[in-house]
Amino acid sequence: MEIIVAVSILSILAAALATRAGGMIEKGKSGKIINLVSTLKTACTAYNVDTGNFAREYSGYPVAHRKLSGTQTEPGWSGPYLEGPITHAQNPYGGQMHLYDLVTAGNWISGFDVDADGTLDVTGNASMLYMNGIEESEAKSINDAIDLGLTGSWQDRGRVVYQAGSKRLLILVFY
Repeated sequence: MEIIVAVSILSILAAALATRAGGMIEKGKSGKIINLVSTLKTACTAYNVDTGNFAREYSGYPVAHRKLSGTQTEPGWSGPYLEGPITHAQNPYGGQMHLYDLVTAGNWISGFDVDADGTLDVTGNASMLYMNGIEESEAKSINDAIDLGLTGSWQDRGRVVYQAGSKRLLILVFY
């Protein structure tokens, strides 16, 4: 009987630990994205100051599409601004990842309502991180860290837009 009780207690503890560990793993994944956004913002700012343009960095594409990590001939360019190119492997959720130089790239959104007042504030050129394969709970965690609790629907207000049907996360990095 004592063995059964001991095994039951150990099973309960193991289940609790596994649940907690799963949450820590997800926090680690969202933390990686938040750190990447910060790194990209710094790189995009420097690129914009040097060239007057918005950066793009397409994962898996040739150097011409890697304005932050690849050697460029653009006037004013003094990079590289990143140590290496963006890769899909940097998306801890397993999906694709690209940095676009246009908010409406792919026609996924019309723009970003940065201040959550109901009007689109950024609709043209800007640096926008595109990622897919992200579950809603992880997207909300990333949103909460970046938008710091703006009012309204978290999925379409502020610098983070999440489209649940396609598991697509769009983050306004620099504008």
